[in-house]
Formats: sequence, structure tokens, C-alpha cells
Amino acid sequence: DPDYMSAHHNLGQVLHDVERFDEAVEHYRRALELRPDSYETHVNLGSLLHDQEKYNFAVLSLNNALRIRPDGYEALNNLGRAYQELGRFDDALAAFDAALAIAPDDGESHFNRALLLLQLGRFAEGWAEYPWRWRTKKHFRKRDLSQARWDGSSLLGKSILIHGEQGIGD
Repeated sequence: DPDYMSAHHNLGQVLHDVERFDEAVEHYRRALELRPDSYETHVNLGSLLHDQEKYNFAVLSLNNALRIRPDGYEALNNLGRAYQELGRFDDALAAFDAALAIAPDDGESHFNRALLLLQLGRFAEGWAEYPWRWRTKKHFRKRDLSQARWDGSSLLGKSILIHGEQGIGD
């Protein structure tokens, strides 16, 4: 059934996951032709366009999603990411804040907000949000160690264990 909207949407997701971006866009667009009011498809297309570094197009797709579901915190979070890439930092912060007003426990929005605040040099706020990384879909390597976490106090005469949770480049 070439007009089966869900099949096009799902195939778009799979193709996105395996980084066959152009094919994924075709299937998302076909899904939207069949059902233009699909919030999820607009959000997924926006995410894909972000991954392709087509940030202005991502903004358009995510705003389409928000016209359908103004309380869509996923779209707001992704919109914040796109605005951040475009250097529209006030808009990005507003989008992350709006997402968190709707879903205050969303780890993705908190973590993305943390990265933006750090980028802006607002270190106290950014580092306070940074522990939300443990509640994202990203694969940070959290170690459950019996030792206490370092609280910033003096290390004079003490030892500290450092591990690369985000890779050795850090």
C-alpha cells in the first residue's frame, strides 16, 4: 500500500537511524503528504534536517510540529538545538525553557540547556544543569563507584580518581 502513512514514517525513522538521510527525508515528506497533521513526523523530519546541518529547514519543520501541538516539548527541545546552531541563543534558551515548563523532568532539554549555558559562559548555571546528562538517551558512561564524588574541596594530601565518561578527548 504506497499510501500507508505509518509505513513511510517508520521507514523514515529506520533510514534516519542508519544515516541514509536523503531516503529518510523522502519517506518523511511522503508521510506528511498523506497526513500533514502528524506531529511526530514533523518532529522527526526536523531532527533529521538538524542532523544534516540544514538548521533553517529544521526550524520550519519543528514550527510546523508546534502548530499542531503547541505543548510538544520534544519539538521545543529540538527547536532550541537548531536555534543554537544558528547562533540564535536567546531563541534557543527560550525554546529550552518552554520545553522545561511543559516537561520539567525531561533530561534532554535540561542537558541541551546546560550545553547552551556553558557555551554562553554562564558557567554556574550550566554546570548546575549538567548532571541531567545521566537522564538522556545519549550513552554517557556513568560509573557507580563506592567513593564519594569530589565536591570541589582541596585535594592537598588526597587522591582523586578521574575517568573519561565522555571519551578520552575530555
